[in-house]
Amino acid sequence: MRKLTRIKSFWPGIAWFFISATLLLMPSSDLPKTNDWLDKIYFDKWVHAGFFLLLCLFFMLPLLHKKNIAKYRIWLWAGISLCGSAWGYGVELLQKYYIPSRSYELADWAADTVGCIVAFFLCIYYLQPQYKQK
Repeated sequence: MRKLTRIKSFWPGIAWFFISATLLLMPSSDLPKTNDWLDKIYFDKWVHAGFFLLLCLFFMLPLLHKKNIAKYRIWLWAGISLCGSAWGYGVELLQKYYIPSRSYELADWAADTVGCIVAFFLCIYYLQPQYKQK
């Protein structure tokens, strides 16, 4: 029963992975057209950063209250961030080679990586107050 509880705590991350993968790997003909003002504020990059921020947070949060991994938690969070960034690069490669009318943009991958890094620091400095030295 204890193992089932651990797996259940990761369901939001798993669900968000599939939702975001579906949205990120859609052909551009299925995506809504953006207005000029959305292009001016780089809305696409904000969406990428938000998707990956949530993805990493959903996988980091179940580790927040596990006492048996307290000394490895930051390394696990860093690993989750690196995996999120690698998945972002993988999405860009999939878009380039396999998704019709989608393109490879390093700026999208940079936005994905920024989302992962923000999630990492959010967990360290705001969600884990006992991390800071007293």
